[in-house]
Amino acid sequence: MGFERPRTIPQQIAVTHSAVSFVLLIQAHALGGVDAYKCITPDVLDSQVERLVVTLYESTVLDMAMEVGPGIPRRCPCGAATVVLTSKTKDNPGRRFYRCGVVFGENHVFKWADDAVLEEIEALAVKQSVMENELIEIKEQLLDIKKILRRLFRWLRHFLPNFEISVSYV
Repeated sequence: MGFERPRTIPQQIAVTHSAVSFVLLIQAHALGGVDAYKCITPDVLDSQVERLVVTLYESTVLDMAMEVGPGIPRRCPCGAATVVLTSKTKDNPGRRFYRCGVVFGENHVFKWADDAVLEEIEALAVKQSVMENELIEIKEQLLDIKKILRRLFRWLRHFLPNFEISVSYV
């Protein structure tokens, strides 16, 4: 079974155009059959790619903006670095805060520095606890390896009396 590309559909070089062409072909076929493919021109393709990129960017940035994680925010969801400023308001005089280094407003990072530092310390405490447990496990594994090596060396000395090896444990 073979498929020949209709000559009205432009050949794509860019991967993004190919993916969008594929989606448009499926949509055109579902809505109008093979004849609907003729509506897919390079101009339509360019506008659809642009529309898709804008839609994906907006949905990603807006989703990320709502999900500033715990700890000190180093970057705003828009990609800009954060800055540390000091409040001059009547309600919070002298209180430091993080905000987007480019845009101040909705969908951009804003977090009080004292809250961010507390969250950072809590996150580091959890990481430290995990690392301590992993270190204990590594030490136990190292002791097991040393025991195995001692048995192996005894076995080698028993069966190969002229075998010499020098090992130092760091």
